[in-house]
Amino acid sequence: MGAPVLATNNVQVDNVVALWRAGESLKAVAEEYGLTRDAAEAICRIAA
Repeated sequence: MGAPVLATNNVQVDNVVALWRAGESLKAVAEEYGLTRDAAEAICRIAA
C-alpha cells in the first residue's frame, strides 16, 4: 500500500505537508499543487 495521495491531482499528502513545514506559506503551497488555500490548510491541519 502506498502513501496517501490527493484525489484531485495524485500529489502525495506528505509532499504538501513537507513544503508547508519547510516554511512555505499556505498560499504558496496551494499554488504549487493546484489547490485552494483552504484545501492546503485542511490537509496540513489533518496531517500535522
